[in-house]
Amino acid sequence: MTDSRGSHGADAADGPIGAIGANGAVYPPAQIELFGFPRTPARVHVIPRSAGWRVGHAVGWLLLCWACIGIVMWVPPHFPWILTAFFLGIFFFVKYIRQRYTLERLEGTCPKCGAPQAIKQPTRLALPHRIYCPSCRQPLLLRVDVTAAGGPGRVRERVAGPAAEPGRDENAGAA
Repeated sequence: MTDSRGSHGADAADGPIGAIGANGAVYPPAQIELFGFPRTPARVHVIPRSAGWRVGHAVGWLLLCWACIGIVMWVPPHFPWILTAFFLGIFFFVKYIRQRYTLERLEGTCPKCGAPQAIKQPTRLALPHRIYCPSCRQPLLLRVDVTAAGGPGRVRERVAGPAAEPGRDENAGAA
């Protein structure tokens, strides 16, 4: 359930940098940069998406759009609606299968003009993520270190454990 802030009950200021939130959200260290200007720190609220979530959403949207073909094929002109539903399914499939992280919230300032930076709605986080300053219209890069707070590297480390490291004997410390 969303609250009046538009987030899912968590405020970006609630979690310290590097923490993992209750809903799986992470607060990794981030910086906003613009060539020729010093980097500015940013606070981000990122949700890592599991492979199951990505595949489930991708296949669900693909099947939904392709099921619509049976309905839209009766609406004249027939062929454009069929093609639209077909390619829309492929578009959503690719969109969700590539969404490894969702950027829920961004708080920071523009390195050039100092204007506050934010996002209007949750979006797929590209690494690095391109944003535009609403004040000076400069293209900015948001660099997020997702491995610092529960990104894929740390998740694999927690799941695999120390025995999965190559060259390490799991019975070496037992005496």
